[in-house]
This record gives sequence, structure tokens and C-alpha cells, in this order.
Amino acid sequence: MSTAVADDKAATEQLALKGYLYGQLANVFKIAIWWSGSSPVVIALLQNTSAIAAARVAFNGVMLLLSPIAGVVVERGDPKRLLIVTTILRFFVWSVGIPLCWYVFDYTIDSFMALYVGVVVLFALDGGATAFANVLDMDMGGLGVVAASRNIEIDESVMNDYNSQCEIGLSMSFIFIAPAMAFIGSLVKEHAISGDMSASTSEAGALVIIFMAGFFVFSATSIFFYSWIPAKPTGNVQEASADSTVAEKLSSYFSSLKSAYAIILAHRPIFWRMFFFALEMAIEDAFMVVVVPQYAYHAHWLGGGNAVATNIWSSLIIASGKVGAFVAAYLMMSRWSPPTSPQGYLKLFWFVLLGSIFMGLLPVSYYVGDVYHAHFIATALMIVCSVGFFAFSTVPKLGFMTLFQSMVAKVDASGTVFAWLTVCVLITDAMVIVILSLVGQFLPLFPTLCLTASLYICHGIIECFIGPSLVLKGEYFEGSDNMVEPLLSENSSA
Repeated sequence: MSTAVADDKAATEQLALKGYLYGQLANVFKIAIWWSGSSPVVIALLQNTSAIAAARVAFNGVMLLLSPIAGVVVERGDPKRLLIVTTILRFFVWSVGIPLCWYVFDYTIDSFMALYVGVVVLFALDGGATAFANVLDMDMGGLGVVAASRNIEIDESVMNDYNSQCEIGLSMSFIFIAPAMAFIGSLVKEHAISGDMSASTSEAGALVIIFMAGFFVFSATSIFFYSWIPAKPTGNVQEASADSTVAEKLSSYFSSLKSAYAIILAHRPIFWRMFFFALEMAIEDAFMVVVVPQYAYHAHWLGGGNAVATNIWSSLIIASGKVGAFVAAYLMMSRWSPPTSPQGYLKLFWFVLLGSIFMGLLPVSYYVGDVYHAHFIATALMIVCSVGFFAFSTVPKLGFMTLFQSMVAKVDASGTVFAWLTVCVLITDAMVIVILSLVGQFLPLFPTLCLTASLYICHGIIECFIGPSLVLKGEYFEGSDNMVEPLLSENSSA
């Protein structure tokens, strides 16, 4: 009898873990569609590339404000319920709110200001839902939270296996799902949109429809699999602190943030690695959200001012880059092991520089296509730019995250150090996206691309030649002395 009970318990636990995994896999399909297509949707609705900045500031700002509260809510509440609620909220934004805005304020009464405000407000709501969802994402340790809430014991091999499956799923969705949805959008515009609409309204309608369908299908799939997670058992250890008020929890959280801030300032290498990581993430996000859509929209041989074509080419360019990132990640996982001395990390700084140098192809590609009308060569150069940038940026991103985790562990820092990392990434991300969007608003495309490439390359040069002296300190490596001087001399002689 006890064996049967044990078997039933194991089966229930496996069902719960599989439900979370499959729900997350459906979620990463939505993420790929969002990253590849949200900017073309904004461009199509508002007919202005600078509107991307307003939408992203609203999204990031609300995420930044609600992230601390999200951590407390997850600790006190039921992860299963929060997963389902946040999925429904994001479904409401993209499958109800955005289509409704388009139909009422673009197609029916044609009120630009109401449409603009509606889009920004919906992006803010999406940012709020994402703040709570992120806490339970696989790459943020959500598997451990869900398992603990159901008294399920998991080891590192299970975590690694599930993390790898989600990472592969995310890469594959960028490569296959996002471009496929973009092509479906083109078919919708040609065959399913009313002929009495203006060109801009029909383009917006096509993109809104594919987002509505994509979020509906993948949200429903996520909710179906999340329902496999059993009800939260009574007497769970997480409920032991339920007598604490939300205010007390938040006070404790912000007190921990203050302590973590003191740790960061006391250990400058941690501060500088956090700073560079935030920059790396911001310029990668900006490449997908601003640079590629701007290029595709204005290049007359690609989007040519057509938002639907812009979505197709943006998806394809990003997908090609993600192929490079996937190959780089595979090589890192199979051939790279964390160094035990500072010199071992030095080569990663050169990869940052190499990735940024590929951005030099950005203005070259546009010049070749615009002046010499060599459209095939121009498109090929843009794809090479994307592949090179993502491939060479992925290597240091993975390696430096290992370094950062090791540095934090060496000083016995609180886990809230990683909360500060999230804050830095959100702020830097918004700043870089706003700057690049505004530059594109006031300058023609070619000078914009030249300036963008220059900023990316400057970042690579600064991090490559100054980063080692700021980040690589011997006290964070077992059995090694401070290596700043040797590293500086090695860099200067290289």
C-alpha cells in the first residue's frame, strides 16, 4: 500500500513539474513573438518609430516599480494562481486591449491621441503583468519556487535539464515561430483585411490580428498545462510567515536592498560587472526593439514604410542572429568551463569588442543598398551583422554571468544583489532604447545608423580595454593574488 502511495506521490510531482515546464515553453513562444513584433506593431499603429521609446519607458517603468512587490506576492501567495493570472492579464493586453484600441481609435473614429495614450497605457499594464510573471520564469528560478510551494524536492540535474529545454525552446521560437507569425500577418493583410481601410490601418490590423491569435493560442496552452500543478497543500512551510503584513515584508525587502547596495559599493568589481552587464543587455535589447525595426522600416528594399513587411524582415534578421547565438551557446556549454584565474576571463572581453565591431556593418549595409542599389548584398550584410553581433555577444554574456555569480558568492552577498541587477538592467534598457529612438526621430536613417554603430563600438572598446582592470580582481579567485597589473600590461601589449 505504501508503495502505491509513493508511486502516486511521485506521479503527481512529475505531473506538476511537467505542467510548469510545458506552460513555460508555451510562454517562451509568446516572448519571441513579442520581442520580434511589438515594435512593428507600435510603428504600424502610431506611424512613428519614436513611439517605441514611449511604449518601452511605460513598460520598463511599471516593471521597475512593481518588481519589489512581485517578490513579496510570490512569497506569500500561490505560484500556480499567479502564473495563471499573469498569463490572463497579458492575454487581455494583446488579445483584447490592443485590438480594441486599433478598432475604436484607428479604424472607427481615427483619433491619434486616444490611440497613442491607449497603446502606452496597455504597454504599462503589460509591464506590470510581466513584473509578476518574471519572478516565476524558468530563468529567474521559478522552478524552485513552484517545487517548494508543493513540497517537491528537485536536484541540480533537474534544474539544469529544465533550464536547457526552455533556453532551446526560446532560441527555436525566435528562429521559427516569430518569422512564421510574421508571414501569416502578410497573408492576413492580403486576404482577410477589409479593402475600405487605409494602407496604414490595414497594416496595423494585420499585425494586431496575428498578435491577438498568437497570444490567445499560447496563453491558452500555458494555462492548460499550469492547471496540471496540484492545489497548494495546507500547512506549507511558506505559510509560516503569513502573519507578517505586506508592509512588513516590503520593509524587510527594501532593508535587504539597502544592505545589498552597501555590499555592491564595498566591492567595486561587483559594481562594475553589474554596470557592464546592464549595458550588454540594454544594447542587445535595443538592437531587437529599435535598431532592426528602424532599419527594416526605412530601407526601401525591405519594409519600405510598410509595417507588415517590416515585421517580416525584422523577424528574419533577428532569427538569423539567434541562430548565431544558439551556436555560440552550444559551444559554450560543451567546450567552456569557468576559469580559476583572472586571465581565463580576459578573452571574454575581446568577444565583447568583436561583437560590437560587427555593428560597423550596419551603416555599410544601408549605404550599399541605398546608394548602389545592391539590395541583395545589403540584406546579406545586415544578416551578417546580426549573426556576428549575437554570436560574439552571447559568449561573454554567458561567461560573465558565471563570473558574477561567483563574485557574489565569494563575498557571501545576499540574493538581493541580483534584485539590484534587475533594477540596473531595467533602467539602462529604457535609457538606451529612448536615446536610440529619439536619434532616429531627428536624424535621417544613415546618420542614425552611423551614430548607433559608433556607440556600440565605443562600448566594446571601453569594456575590452578598461573592463579587466575594473572587474578582474584576484581576491575573487581561489589561490590567486590581485591580477590587475598583469592584466593591464597584457592588454596594452596585445
